[in-house]
Amino acid sequence: MYLQQTSVSTPSADSSLSDIGLGAAETTEDTSDKNQFLELMIAQLENQNPLDPQEGGEFLAQLAQFSMNDGIERLNESVTTIQTNFRSSQALQAASLVGRSVAVTSSEFYSSGSGVDGSVELENSTSNVRIEITNTAGEIIQEYDLGTTAAGTKAFSWDGTDSAGTLVGAGTYQVNAYAKTDEGEEQLETEIVMNVDSVTIGDDGGVELNINGYDGSRALENVRQIR
Repeated sequence: MYLQQTSVSTPSADSSLSDIGLGAAETTEDTSDKNQFLELMIAQLENQNPLDPQEGGEFLAQLAQFSMNDGIERLNESVTTIQTNFRSSQALQAASLVGRSVAVTSSEFYSSGSGVDGSVELENSTSNVRIEITNTAGEIIQEYDLGTTAAGTKAFSWDGTDSAGTLVGAGTYQVNAYAKTDEGEEQLETEIVMNVDSVTIGDDGGVELNINGYDGSRALENVRQIR
């Protein structure tokens, strides 16, 4: 039995991919690659052996593979665009923090001489929370108790004085908080209120907050509260 060869005309240079139902090309390079693929496929159909023609399923599989690759490329481009827009939006939001106070997870802080405000988070209630302020030499300059504290957030404030009631002046200090438990004392994570001087966008697109008097920057995700 003689099988008649099917003749398919090659698309002209002016033909777009949308004309054949595969969507519009976004760049000249993409158009060139896709047209080359279609031309090769059409040439394969035109020159196939009429006694052993290509199976329809095989042709559809090639077309499906082409469509899938094209879809993946478009998806990657969309994800890249979303990431760029998200980083720009994040940078604009972070810029609005300049000049404001934020609560940041940290034990180290800078005091201009007036002390610092902060808080601790307790999973369980305790009979006492002890706050300890130390200088850069590791010396304890102030220590006080918050007393019985329920589970949740507990605020504290240091007025910038030492145990003798004397102002210690501007500088870098550290705060440690401990909750009394049946086994002794458990150190707690502290959040310190700091002033934002500026914002830096890293090479990876991450947003860093430059804190007043703080040695180094803090990542935006470390911010727990904006005041």
